Amino acid sequence: MLKYPQDKLALLDEPNGNMMIIAPPGCGKTEALALRAKGILERGKLSPKRILALAFSNRARDNIGARLSELLGEANYGKIVSASNFHGFSARVYAAHASTIELSADADMPQKGWLNNTLKSLGAGYDTRRIETLISRTKLHPISDDEVISQLESAGETIAALAEKRRIEEGRLDFPDLLRHAQRLLAEDSVARLYRMHFGIVLVDEFQDLTEQQLDIVCAISNNNLTFAGDPGQAIFSFTGANVDAVQTRIRNLPDLRVVTFSTSYRSSPAVLNLVSTIGRSIGSPQVLSANPSKWPGGGLVACCQYETQTDEARAVKNIVDCIIGPRNDVSVGIISRVFYRRLTV
Repeated sequence: MLKYPQDKLALLDEPNGNMMIIAPPGCGKTEALALRAKGILERGKLSPKRILALAFSNRARDNIGARLSELLGEANYGKIVSASNFHGFSARVYAAHASTIELSADADMPQKGWLNNTLKSLGAGYDTRRIETLISRTKLHPISDDEVISQLESAGETIAALAEKRRIEEGRLDFPDLLRHAQRLLAEDSVARLYRMHFGIVLVDEFQDLTEQQLDIVCAISNNNLTFAGDPGQAIFSFTGANVDAVQTRIRNLPDLRVVTFSTSYRSSPAVLNLVSTIGRSIGSPQVLSANPSKWPGGGLVACCQYETQTDEARAVKNIVDCIIGPRNDVSVGIISRVFYRRLTV
């Protein structure tokens, strides 16, 4: 029998309806989502009795899938749960209903690197990354292929428009197209209704990283039985079009929304959590406490160091890593950098 803290077990008794679970790092966000679904299922209050779990990456999808499988049993999991990332689910919608908006269901699915290579072949050079971002942002709205090209041409983005024309000529989709067309298709109530009839509850991982387009997709297929989990303090995907303030406002305006906040971390030391909470308070994150402070000698360690140059900083990081690891091979060290080029020096 799996053991869960009492605050998580309380989710088993929460009634149907929309819910937002705010869980800072290490507070058990994924297991909270799984317990939420299990509680509704056990009370026999889920109709239809199918669960859709949406995450951003394959790894996150597999993680929530594993938790649901543990809680529900492998047999039940296989019958009633669909776990997917957003692109995978959008591809499913596209393949089944593309003809509804006069698109071909036989289009080639996205190929990683295709757009980058195409832009370079068209002479984008050092501007390739900017143009990729521009095309992705243009497609954050439910517009047709012709409208995408028209907007790019109107903005004077000739290479971007040529890349789009080539994509269409080759009969292929890129990753932003999956989400764009899924949003368009699910705006058709006849299509959205099929998914509302199929899924009784939708679980959404890391709501703080949703774009409004992804939120539109989620809301279109819900029966007002949505559960979002995440932490506004961990919003890091604004460069992809995520807008944590707008998304959180829309979620909080869902009918009869209940907000559940967890503030006990099972992962980090008191010293780390104090630092995180100090920074997080400015953006509305809760104070996070360690579940087992005695586990950390002296409460753990956090240090702040300043250096004259980037090279000095990199050398210091190397020395710290050497001290932590020493001759051992069972220790890992995480190094997080605000921007890519700082990692190169380290």
